[in-house]
Amino acid sequence: ETGDDEYLPGPIQYTTLIEAYSHGGTVDAAQRAEKVINRLLSSIDSKDANPTTQMLNAIIGAYASTGTEPAAEQATAILEKMEYIKDFGDGTVKPSVHSFAMTINAWSNVGSETAAHNAEEILKRLLEDYDEALEQDTEYAKELKPNNVVFNSVIDAWARSG
Repeated sequence: ETGDDEYLPGPIQYTTLIEAYSHGGTVDAAQRAEKVINRLLSSIDSKDANPTTQMLNAIIGAYASTGTEPAAEQATAILEKMEYIKDFGDGTVKPSVHSFAMTINAWSNVGSETAAHNAEEILKRLLEDYDEALEQDTEYAKELKPNNVVFNSVIDAWARSG
């Protein structure tokens, strides 16, 4: 620690670190990325950067790439943290359609019937959140607008369920 605020990492540096971990393609790499966020979340009063949607999306992406059920569960937990921060935090972190798509993809990569059900449930949450956003915040609704990726990922999850 230098004691010099000029040299503290910011959102760009943290996101770069998280994305580097996410390219590892293993649960261990994803867990390391999540530890970075947990450090930020546990040090709200510090001078560290606050978590951003991009940082959390990078962690979801890391878990999605592993193809295991525990990783898909962790991706879902990160999505739920984002929803919690959106609802009860300062509103700066909000899940986007990309957040939902990657979480659905995490379940699709598992390849079981239970995973397909979970992917479909996440799609339903996205659709509910989108409808709510349309009523309240048109700018946020643009970030949540469902696209072909989310629908195709759910179809893929069912196709892989065997």
